[in-house]
Amino acid sequence: MKIKLISILTIIIVVLLSCRNDKKVSDLRIEKSKDTLFAGEEIIVRIYIENLMESHWPAFSIITADDTARIPFDEKLKCGIFQGKFHKIGKREFSGFVEYYDRNGISRKEDFSFCFLVK
Repeated sequence: MKIKLISILTIIIVVLLSCRNDKKVSDLRIEKSKDTLFAGEEIIVRIYIENLMESHWPAFSIITADDTARIPFDEKLKCGIFQGKFHKIGKREFSGFVEYYDRNGISRKEDFSFCFLVK
């Protein structure tokens, strides 16, 4: 009986430990000036890369329905900056990607997305 209980507990512990994931999901951090804005108000979205090799600047891109546009990288703040004024009322969603070199010199490409509400 004790052996069976110890075996079951050992199996449960092994399964739980194997499910643990200490790996960081993303190197990106997105900061929005607002979550909700009125039509005509400006929003600023900053996209930071935590593990950036400082000698190579990243390339940020926003994907729209019919085009892909670059967004600028601010060298002082060390982030990509998306800003604009929107007049169409409703939820606005944007997706994009960033290509960069991490601190180990490995080329990476990460997807990102953000949304906000225009009233």
